[in-house]
Amino acid sequence: MNNTSRKKLFEFIILAFVILSVFLGLRNMIRQWLTDQHQRDAGTVAKVYTEKIRGNLNQLNYASILSVFIGDTNNDITGVFSDIGSKLLAQHEEIVYLAYFNGDSMAKILPAKYQDLEGKNLSEFPYSHTLAKVIKSEVIEGPETVDFCEKDVFFFINPIVNGNRFQGEIVAALEHNSVIEQLQLGLLESGMYDYELWRVDELGEKKMIIAVSDESVDFSEAVKLEFNLPANWNISIQPKDGWLSRTTETLISLGCIFGGLTVYLLICTIYILFRKEKRLKRAGYTYPDSGLLNLDGFCHYADQKRIKNKKYIRLLYIHLTNFHNLAEKLQSRQIDEYFDVIFQSINNSFQEDALTARLNEEVLLIGLFKETDQEIIEDFILQLILKKRIDGKKEFIIPRYIQVEFPDDGMTVSQLIDSAEKKYQSICVS
Repeated sequence: MNNTSRKKLFEFIILAFVILSVFLGLRNMIRQWLTDQHQRDAGTVAKVYTEKIRGNLNQLNYASILSVFIGDTNNDITGVFSDIGSKLLAQHEEIVYLAYFNGDSMAKILPAKYQDLEGKNLSEFPYSHTLAKVIKSEVIEGPETVDFCEKDVFFFINPIVNGNRFQGEIVAALEHNSVIEQLQLGLLESGMYDYELWRVDELGEKKMIIAVSDESVDFSEAVKLEFNLPANWNISIQPKDGWLSRTTETLISLGCIFGGLTVYLLICTIYILFRKEKRLKRAGYTYPDSGLLNLDGFCHYADQKRIKNKKYIRLLYIHLTNFHNLAEKLQSRQIDEYFDVIFQSINNSFQEDALTARLNEEVLLIGLFKETDQEIIEDFILQLILKKRIDGKKEFIIPRYIQVEFPDDGMTVSQLIDSAEKKYQSICVS
């Protein structure tokens, strides 16, 4: 593999690498865009669902219902609590117990089987009871294990406040599973989402799972939304198939690979067609027997180089004296070998961008576009001398040459050639 072939191979490898990098970047952009879109959709679902959770919890807040009735009485709070509480217990089997605290002391608890607890202080119950007293606002907390009934419950606590003075509170303890069922979290699963409903404990140290669709799921990249009851509750949701399903990932990858290959093949095809057109064009500018440029080809390519390099053009006008006579006596193979010597000498003596043309049978044109020592030119001319013995007689091809330069001898290649011919004719005449 020659240097040109290696260079082209390297260029195609670099091109493939660049296209691959571009389409990998495009793939990541598409993945990120779709992920962001799905996360925005999930965020909307989470926001809607937190409102739904609030609404469902409000419907289960029997402590709030009791507080409304108690707020309408001035004296017999315990009696009103017992009457309304008994009806609620009969109607809603999810209620584990209802309690009324007068100040910090439990004044009444329903059902009656827990009446031994009456008289106990607020501090003897879970922290959520004291929290409602401190913030003087409704508290929903859970799940918590209640020892005396051996059940996990949610607490719905409404403080009784007169002005800014705490006078007691109403507590409704609801069975844990019934509350979770009423939250209708299963609708998220039917919507193809995994969910995790959780909160942080009172000390802010431990994550407490309230409900989860699948304990094996990692929710570290899920969309999370926080809401207050007034403790901080959180819901994390994400699609069951992940933000991008395997099918979507595969389609994106295949699409980008196909797109990259298409672009790569398109560029390669354009390049090949361009090279083919260039070779066909060059073929029209060369002699098929010698491979040298003809006059039109030499002027075309040399003028292109002249435009790129305005500082230096030197034209060698070389007349191969006696070539015609000697060529008639030599075999075509010997002529080919002679031109092979010419090509090799040009490659060895001059730069790679030197141009060579055959003006006619005996005249060669060589365009040089970089400074070249005169000694190199003289050595090259000597290599063009050909000596043959034909029929016992020595025959020679003797090169004679003229040098012209841009811009002194012409502003275009055609003008330089005209100047060289005129100088050569003047020498021959003299």
